[in-house]
Formats: sequence, C-alpha cells, structure tokens
Amino acid sequence: MSTASLHARRSRRAAFTLVELLVVISIIALLIAILLPSLKKARAQAKDVVCKANLHSVGQAFTMYAESYRGVWPPAVDTYQLQNRWPVPFHESGIITAQLAEYDANGKVKRGGDESIFLCPAERAERAIPDWRGTGEYVDRVTVGGSYALNEEIHRKGGKLERGYFPPPTAVPPYLNKIDNCRRAGAVIAVIDNAIPIQTVTSPGWRFHRGYTPGLTDGENMDGAFFAGYRMYDGSDFPPAYRSIFEKFRIIGGRHGGHANALMIDTHVEALKPDNIAYNQVSWDRWDGDPTKVPGGH
Repeated sequence: MSTASLHARRSRRAAFTLVELLVVISIIALLIAILLPSLKKARAQAKDVVCKANLHSVGQAFTMYAESYRGVWPPAVDTYQLQNRWPVPFHESGIITAQLAEYDANGKVKRGGDESIFLCPAERAERAIPDWRGTGEYVDRVTVGGSYALNEEIHRKGGKLERGYFPPPTAVPPYLNKIDNCRRAGAVIAVIDNAIPIQTVTSPGWRFHRGYTPGLTDGENMDGAFFAGYRMYDGSDFPPAYRSIFEKFRIIGGRHGGHANALMIDTHVEALKPDNIAYNQVSWDRWDGDPTKVPGGH
C-alpha cells in the first residue's frame, strides 16, 4: 500500500460521520435535559435558604428593636397611619443600616439601595414601585413592606386593632403591645411571605390579621383581613361562590414550591403551607376560633 493511500485511509478514520455527530449531539441534549431540572431545583432551594436567612435576620432586628424600645416591636403602620411602612422604623432607629434606594420623577436611580433582608430572592419584582399614592412618586419597595407581610395581631388592644389616627393635630399613635405578652410565641406568625408583590397603597399583603366581617360581600370589608388560605373562622373552607372574590385579597402566598416562609414570634423560621395555616397561628392568645368572639391580644 502506498504512503498516499495509507494517509487517506487514516484521514477518513479521524473524521466523524454525520451519524456519529448526531449521536453525540443527542447525548449532550439528553444530559442537558436531565441536568436542567436539577439545576432549577438547586436554584430554587438556594433562594429558599436566602429567604429563611432574611427572615432570621428580621427576627434578630425585631429583638434588637424591642431591647431599645421597651419590649415592643414596630407597628404595621407608622405613627400617622401612612400605610405600608412597617420596615421603616428599623432603618430610622439605626437597628438596620442598609441604604434605601432613591429615585427621581422618571424612576431613574439617584441612589442605589443595598441588599435588603426585606426582599425575598424568589419574588420577581422591580425594586422601584412607580406612581406611589398616585403622585408620580417612585419608592423603594423595601420601605413599604418588601416581600413580607407583618402580623398586625402583635398590637391588638382588647377586641380591636388600634392603628392610630390621622391627620395631625388630632393624630394618635398606634397601640404598641409588649411582645412578652404573647402566650404562644413558638406557634404564632410574626412575618410571612406575601402572595404577590406590593404595587399600590391598596395592595393586599403588606400586613394581615385574623379578623373580618362574617357574611362580607365587598372588598372594603375584606381589605386587610386574614386571607392566608381558604378558611372561615371555624376552620371550614370558604364557600366556592366566594373564591373569586377572596383570591383578589389573598395575602399569604407560597412562592417557595408551594410553601411560605414564616418568622414566628420567638424568631425561629418555619415553612408553612398557606392553605393549612390555622387561625390560632395568627391569634395573639389562645383563641378557639369562635366567630362571635374576638379576644384581645394581651
């Protein structure tokens, strides 16, 4: 065999045929298809871990705040009932020093905000909320509740929530209850994942409590009520006819594979199924679920 023919045969053997290339491509595609779900699951788990770490840090901040302010935590609304501002006292008191973002009238960043423990990495929402209060003002999502809803029950006085009064000069600060008054600190939720990102002052989800008007028929009575899942006062499911209405005001969501991360009063973090949350996990004391009895929080 001549040197030229031997070289030609070796060249033919060194090259891939079309069939061989297709087989290799198919194997690579199959491996990618197998690995992608695992990678997606790993990313979701990583976000879940960060969210839990955020809530743990919020719990530490609550504890530090209480040590500085006579054993109470900040209210769900500020002194003059400017809604959706429960994280602000942490920043203003120096308990949390992360920088908040500032925006101009066009939503351009004037000052960027630091990484915030009030933002869940699994929530896909722009940090800037446009047209806050219909004034064209852009605000940092962190200042209006971030990704988490605060349980207003921590400041219930007697049989009602005392949120304070507005405007000055007759303004009255909201009632502040001592955290040590909670009888079931390991079972009661303090802060939990929102169902949807907050976009307006009327968005449900920045705060929640256990009370609503039985027989309610309109959104005004439902706004701000406890719509963790689909449960009536006695623990039974909401009537099917109400489902579409209640879904609009659903507050607690399950962005982590169907479960919500919750910070409990004793500052440990749990993963909860929103539809399985019991009313006494929001109730400040040992409430039996009787719709005719709404006990106080101290």
